[in-house]
Amino acid sequence: MYDMQRDARQRADKAWRTRKAFIAAYWFTIAVYAGHIAKAVRPPHYARKKTAPFQVRQHGYADVPAVHWADASRLYCERRDDLCLGASQFPDGELFLDGIPIAHISYNGRIWPLGAYHAGMEPIYDNRLAAGAP
Repeated sequence: MYDMQRDARQRADKAWRTRKAFIAAYWFTIAVYAGHIAKAVRPPHYARKKTAPFQVRQHGYADVPAVHWADASRLYCERRDDLCLGASQFPDGELFLDGIPIAHISYNGRIWPLGAYHAGMEPIYDNRLAAGAP
């Protein structure tokens, strides 16, 4: 059912791009119904699965799910340390919430608001403070 849902969503997106609104609405409805049926018939052990709301994305690397700000920073820093790449070779990360970019992660693991850096800018999450450093 999830495969049917994914296929119907792709068909709906294609129809919207080609300005076929009625066909897009049809496929979108199919996708919604397929998703509801899949959730209704899935095994009980899937019912209360906790999901991570954040996704840490980096160009050239697999996405990593994160539960909160500190988790996103920690996962980014672990990948950086495992690969032993310097700041010029290791890309900054982006933090997504439900597929929407909300912040970026700098090489040192701090999480910053989107946009260009300016003097006096405060990070959203500072891993130095969390680690107890002065």
